[in-house]
Amino acid sequence: MSSLRNSKMARQLCNCQYHAVPLRSSKRMRPLISAARYDNAHPKIQSVAKQQVSFLSGRKSVITVLGIESSFDDCAIGIVRSDGTILADKRRSLERNERDTGGVNPMNAAEFHAKTLPGLVDAALEAADITMNEVDVIAGTVGPGLGPSLQAGLQFMKQLVPVSDKPFVAVHHMEAHLLTAGLVSQSFRSFPYLTLLASGGHCLLLYAQGLGNYHLLGSGLDDAPGEAFDKVARMLGINGGPELEHVASLGDTDLVDKLPVPLRRKRSCDFSFAGLKTATKTVIEKKCGGRVTWAESAQIMQRQENVSYRTAVAARFQEAAFQHIMERTTRAILFLNNQHRLPLDKICISGGVACNKVLRRKLNDLAKSHNLEICFPDPKLCVDNGVMIAWTAALHYIENPNVAQTDLGDLRFTTSWPLGSDKRDEVLAANISLRKSQTKIQR
Repeated sequence: MSSLRNSKMARQLCNCQYHAVPLRSSKRMRPLISAARYDNAHPKIQSVAKQQVSFLSGRKSVITVLGIESSFDDCAIGIVRSDGTILADKRRSLERNERDTGGVNPMNAAEFHAKTLPGLVDAALEAADITMNEVDVIAGTVGPGLGPSLQAGLQFMKQLVPVSDKPFVAVHHMEAHLLTAGLVSQSFRSFPYLTLLASGGHCLLLYAQGLGNYHLLGSGLDDAPGEAFDKVARMLGINGGPELEHVASLGDTDLVDKLPVPLRRKRSCDFSFAGLKTATKTVIEKKCGGRVTWAESAQIMQRQENVSYRTAVAARFQEAAFQHIMERTTRAILFLNNQHRLPLDKICISGGVACNKVLRRKLNDLAKSHNLEICFPDPKLCVDNGVMIAWTAALHYIENPNVAQTDLGDLRFTTSWPLGSDKRDEVLAANISLRKSQTKIQR
């Protein structure tokens, strides 16, 4: 098979290096769904659109999309057919140690994407057993996310698209998470449904009425849940949020008082984890004998005599965080059913935090109590991945080829990109109270 790396195009791309230039983002970025009519589109876009309309209605009804994800520290390529067939899913993660660095160095992440993307495209094409000539559309994340990471990805896309002579679809990272459910469940290829997106960078509750038609019911006010999990894990000397789940499962909560559940006095669907993180830090410092650095805290918590206390704190933190998520999700369900009488019979849970087995079990019980079908994408589709980018682009492109563009010269990334119409004030005005029986969870 002729691979990407053996082609002239590959040699051009592999010689591309990331240059730290001033970040150029824009909140006025081209929308995914263009308001322009097909006949009034830019000549280059019009040409591509006409080709593809004829292409889709004639010889071939299924297209193949290559998706590029580079919004944070995961570099990923996915190749997906518009019928939902996943041909390839390749991902590389930036190596980092949360206990030592406390997070991602933006410039290291950018350099990582620039070096990794060319080879990863080649690996994905090989896994799919196709050449670039068999790809119909290229798609890529252009926001929201970490600026240098998005910039590095966009630089790569701006070289790949013209040399491959393919139409390009810009993708909203969080919309891609939202639409992942349709890849794993046929019933979620129809709307409406409620989605909880809980990840390292975001926490959202969105009501999806149709493709591109979303209502924001709740969003994060400060730290995202994944970020809070990682920071608490660092204080406890645990290497990341996923390991914290295991440590918490060993904890005896009788050893530590309950931690405060955030925002209980605010009857909204918004999320906040910064206060819970600070409360957990206070509990840890009490055991440490006073204020300490995060590195000192980790060292003390790892001592053998503190193992039981460490697991108990992890358990209490996870308990409060998940109770918070349960309460906000319950209020969103009640708002849709009781206040607006909007149809709701399905809920999807996505994002990296949704991989937590304890949270999945609790949300599954919540869905059953409201007679909702629930979808949990496979954990590898919950974390950042290229498959979801390709799938989102396929859905938009099939519906309207005018979303594609071939000239990326003016395309900019955006670190902040709202998704959907904001209904949070309406949720707050509804003043929905919750009974303990509606949200109480057991460990």
